[in-house]
Amino acid sequence: MRIETLDEFVVLAKHLNFTEAAKELFVSQPSLSTHIAGLERELGFNLFVRSGSMLYLTQAGTVFLGCAQEMLSVLRKGLEESGSVATELPPVSMAGLSFDSPYYRALMRVRDQPFVFVDMIEEVTVLRALEKGIIDLGLHFDYSDIPSIRERAESHGIAFMPAGSGTLNISVMRSHPLAAKERLTREDLRGLRITITSGAHYDTWKLLVLHTLGEDLNFEFNLYQLRSMRNLAFLDLGDSAHVCGAEATACFGGRPDVVTFEEVDGKVLHYPEGFICRQSDHQARTLLDALLEQLGTG
Repeated sequence: MRIETLDEFVVLAKHLNFTEAAKELFVSQPSLSTHIAGLERELGFNLFVRSGSMLYLTQAGTVFLGCAQEMLSVLRKGLEESGSVATELPPVSMAGLSFDSPYYRALMRVRDQPFVFVDMIEEVTVLRALEKGIIDLGLHFDYSDIPSIRERAESHGIAFMPAGSGTLNISVMRSHPLAAKERLTREDLRGLRITITSGAHYDTWKLLVLHTLGEDLNFEFNLYQLRSMRNLAFLDLGDSAHVCGAEATACFGGRPDVVTFEEVDGKVLHYPEGFICRQSDHQARTLLDALLEQLGTG
């Protein structure tokens, strides 16, 4: 059943005259007659009674007229609303932010800039998700001093905007020699074996650790692939350490068999971070400007 035929039926019911209806519809009278006859065959009952030159709606035709008008009204309203939505810009897709993050709180104060969060799977980095168009905007550590990451981002037209800083924490099992220390010194970390729990993030996280703690400490890195960061609640680190941000550290859930250090040489291990987006993405950059403004005034 074609929508055009329903429309033709409603117009014919209004005029009860094929000639007048055909003029309004800008179709030939024989075509209109053929369409209405086909509609009646499809329905299985007559819509009109033809008596010489006169045309009348049957009782079934009268009932169907109300139905046809309602269907056409709903369709037109739907087309109007969906057309309006189609002309609007889609919301900016963002990698999820921690609820206790200052960036999240600042973002909640942004008005008139639509956005949606996208849950990231462990196997995809923020940079990779941006390259593939999975997200439009994401939080990332500052890679400006790491040529391999900087050149990769620039080759994809991705820009970095500084926003604040993140922190690194060092966690070990209570059986680890470092666990007995009240505070860590940088020299305590020399030769430390560090476990990274994501293959997708292995290279970039290794670079961040080296960039933050220094490349002269002769760290040994090894991969222990976890399917979810939440599995840190059960992971036995053995004789290695886990270096991660506050969000990942929270997944240890206050385990009594794990000791976490938040400082080295009496200082919190800060690293600069910010947001990345495509340089050509005006909408993402507008949202980012609004977010950074809220960070500055919050």
